[in-house]
Amino acid sequence: MATTTPKQKGRNSGKSATPTTHGDHTAPATDASLALAARCVGASLPTMGSREIAALTGKRHDNVMADIRSMLTELVVDPLQFQGIYLDGRNRKQQEFRLPKRETLILVSGYSVLLRTRIIDRWQELEARAAAPAFAIPKSLPDALRLAAELAETNARLEHTVQHQATKVAALDRLAAADGSLNITAAAKSLKVRPKFLFDWLAREQWIYRRGGGAWTAYQVSLMRGVLEHKTTTLHRDDGTDKVVAQVLVTAKGVVELSRKLAGGAVSTQGGAR
Repeated sequence: MATTTPKQKGRNSGKSATPTTHGDHTAPATDASLALAARCVGASLPTMGSREIAALTGKRHDNVMADIRSMLTELVVDPLQFQGIYLDGRNRKQQEFRLPKRETLILVSGYSVLLRTRIIDRWQELEARAAAPAFAIPKSLPDALRLAAELAETNARLEHTVQHQATKVAALDRLAAADGSLNITAAAKSLKVRPKFLFDWLAREQWIYRRGGGAWTAYQVSLMRGVLEHKTTTLHRDDGTDKVVAQVLVTAKGVVELSRKLAGGAVSTQGGAR
């Protein structure tokens, strides 16, 4: 069995006091780096993106990214703690860094005075915006009365809107429960759209179809949902024979559904369904 000499033991003990690297060649996290990562978890903390730093300093973004990586390596901090993703002009995912104030100022400490000034001014703007109260407290009785009047007016408008919408919803519900159906042309007039548009939309959305230029027929799904129905009419010819004609009708429920789609923007009169 090999023995360890005092000299070797001293040399080994010296190595154990030296920071080591992991298999991925990154330095182990220090207390400072862990505390730094903890601060960055809070979404309420303002940060400055590497693209904004590049814009303020006139540097290329890739050079700013390289500066940030070098700085974080010296701080013994994992760059992934600050890495983010954005979409470029071609909708491709690209990387950027988002730094808190302390790390931003460390980064630009080696930049020129003018560039540091731009960064500091921008940080003051960000902090002032974050500190600004979302609601300004009135400082005088007239201001308080004016604010109370504005709030009362806003509440009155909201209440009127709610009541108006409730009336429309109630009317639609009554219509949906009512008896009677309309042919597609009459339904288009009721919905204030062109009949051709409604025929095209119903066909495109597979409410109706026609075979070989024949009469329009409702899809079985539309019949089962109760938005369309078939009406059969018997026509008496001059020669004494009869002809049975089937017509597609839009039910009251169908008119309500189409009305809601139009109001909600699901149906565009400029180009069909969205």
